[in-house]
Amino acid sequence: MTISRKARTARTLLAATLALGLGLGAGAVSMAPANAATAPFVATPNGMVGITQEILVFAPRLKGQPITVGFALGSAGTSQQTVVGSNGYAYMNWTPSLAGAWTISGLGNALSVGSTTVNIAAMPTTTNLFVPTSATSNAVSVVAVIVSAQAGTYAPQGTVSLASAFGNPVGTQQLTPIAGSANAYATFDWVPQVLGTFPLIANYTPGSNGTLASTSETANSLIVSNAGVVELRLPTSFRVGQPTVLSALVTPTTTVGSAAFQLNGGYLSGSIPLVNGVSTTQWTPTQQGNQLITTQFSSTAVGGPSGAVSQPVNVLPALPADVISVSAPSGPWGPGRPISIARGTKTQLSTSAASGTSVLMSESGPCSINGSVITGLGAGTCTVTATSVGSSAYAPTSVKFVVTVTAPPKKRR
Repeated sequence: MTISRKARTARTLLAATLALGLGLGAGAVSMAPANAATAPFVATPNGMVGITQEILVFAPRLKGQPITVGFALGSAGTSQQTVVGSNGYAYMNWTPSLAGAWTISGLGNALSVGSTTVNIAAMPTTTNLFVPTSATSNAVSVVAVIVSAQAGTYAPQGTVSLASAFGNPVGTQQLTPIAGSANAYATFDWVPQVLGTFPLIANYTPGSNGTLASTSETANSLIVSNAGVVELRLPTSFRVGQPTVLSALVTPTTTVGSAAFQLNGGYLSGSIPLVNGVSTTQWTPTQQGNQLITTQFSSTAVGGPSGAVSQPVNVLPALPADVISVSAPSGPWGPGRPISIARGTKTQLSTSAASGTSVLMSESGPCSINGSVITGLGAGTCTVTATSVGSSAYAPTSVKFVVTVTAPPKKRR
């Protein structure tokens, strides 16, 4: 089984396109190992909510027959069907929806494969807060919050609370999933009543155990007595290589027209029509350091308003790749080190990541991974991949290990 990265998906905030998340999906199906063990079994690695993983079933007496595999966690459960191949192996993809200890069992004619229990970790999330760079006191300003799963296919569910960094609440909103992505959003009508710099912070509270809570960085908005006709709404931070969203907000929101974006005085986007007073574009910084973002608004109404506003931002370096460690009782694994296991033996693996997130394991070749135990099914070479979905401090990464499965020594007569 392999787990491979998918491209970052586009998401819609209000009527605009967003691209803030990373997904991981199942890769190609493993080739059936030769000289495999004869006892039937069902196996899959420990996993994470929202990430597809492969289920391997060995049922040599059911060649060519359809089988059913059940998945149970407390009162939650589901089942899937597949067909056993001529080599006695069957494969299926499963995407866990809740965190916990899932029991996976053969059902019906597949009772002989038994069952296994694997641990599914909750998906880490990041909460991104988008505030107007300037807002008018005693007037409505729209603040947006996007909660993104670090990977996978499920959009976070639950609520977001917005408050000042001093603890004064602004409100709580239910998240709305962004179709076709692992992201959800909420918007707040915020009426600042003071002048000067005002800090805001957003907190995500999960609606199930499938995701982990997260808190945004503190975002600062300058509250003035009379803001311009167009303002920028920006995220709290920028990083090299990390796609982000830039929005132009025009008051009143019924204004018709379009806004264009510039970077350091050069082209960043063409004119983008307003939708509910907002124009949005995507920007992926390519260099760190101070940058200048400008938006220019023009009304399409006769005698309508126009304006421009600029905001300096500091682009931070790209996140460092997560550091993954994998070890067996015989010692730590390394991508360039010789690793071997004997056919038919079970080896317990220990994993860790600098980010603190769970390490996902997958394999291809004459091996199986069940939970965190790797078994050599037949003599040959396996490729084992350890993957981290990353965190707010580390970028996702994966490490591949080449594992040689050796045949056990022949018994002397």
